[in-house]
Amino acid sequence: MKLILPLSVQMSAGKKFILNLNNYRNAHHFTLNKAKKLYSQLVVNQLPPGNQVLFNVSVLDAEHARKVKLAKKKYDKEPAVFSMIESKMNARHEHARKLLLVGITYLKKIRVTKQVYVHYTYFAASRRRIDVANPCSIIDKFTCDALTAAGTWPDDDTNTIKRTIYEAAAPDKDNPRCELRILVAPVQEMSNNPLF
Repeated sequence: MKLILPLSVQMSAGKKFILNLNNYRNAHHFTLNKAKKLYSQLVVNQLPPGNQVLFNVSVLDAEHARKVKLAKKKYDKEPAVFSMIESKMNARHEHARKLLLVGITYLKKIRVTKQVYVHYTYFAASRRRIDVANPCSIIDKFTCDALTAAGTWPDDDTNTIKRTIYEAAAPDKDNPRCELRILVAPVQEMSNNPLF
């Protein structure tokens, strides 16, 4: 599987969030959350329709959990009122989930069931020297979380992702990007290879 990943996301009309470790470290958590949501949507749009539906369901679930938490905080002194509100919220949420999941069994989706290698190839916009792990670490984090939310794999832990590789390629001024290839891990490791 191959995905083309952007190096930044458009936050507003004149503002971009460039994905690199420095921006990630210094940005406000609201900015990071918005950037991650926008980036996730860009990644998920490249997946088959079944994965897109699963991603939308995970977004719906997260939003529902957030609303229930806010309601619980608002009605913490009135448990009976909260219980009534929560049951109505849960019923609406289940109805929305069912509407999203209708026919999902007939939609094409990707489901990784074996251990994989994720290989990022970074195409910078210029010949300027960079530490390729700086942008790729954040691209990796955002991408793996989006693929997990889309049901591509059960989790982005070591049971699924055996190895992560960052590679710098020749600069591409016209189309700076990061390409992700997901490869099935070989059955037997090359333990005598000094590079691995």
